[in-house]
Amino acid sequence: MKKLIIILVVSIFVVLPLVHLLWGVFESDWAILPLTRSKKTVEITEIPQDAFTQDMLMGQWVLYLYYPSVTRTLELMIDERGAVTGRTEDIEVAMTVTIGQDGSLEFSGPSLSLKGSIDKSREHLDGMAVVKDASSPIPFSCFKIGDYQAAP
Repeated sequence: MKKLIIILVVSIFVVLPLVHLLWGVFESDWAILPLTRSKKTVEITEIPQDAFTQDMLMGQWVLYLYYPSVTRTLELMIDERGAVTGRTEDIEVAMTVTIGQDGSLEFSGPSLSLKGSIDKSREHLDGMAVVKDASSPIPFSCFKIGDYQAAP
């Protein structure tokens, strides 16, 4: 008798969720299904192919280096010639930057080199960085925070 009650209780806990699941599969909300097909118009426009230029990079940027255990932040300044300057407590940043017409860019310096691309908004860079103290390339992203002010 005890076994029969246990089997009955277990079967109720197994069968009821199964019935609920099956009921949900066969029941569908007909109110959200369209009765007829609707036509949609797609407008194809030409995307302007503005070439990326060196002066798009001029200004203040914040560089994030995503090490496996920590994220380091550097503030960079890029001038009209493509010279990059910045400093943190352990990385002296003195690089030059070159940008391709397709938005690919390369920063090269003695302790840090970056290869990546610029976003269409022209205010975000991302790619991979090679740092002299890292054993492998690490991802980076860079965001523009201000414009370049020439020295008076």
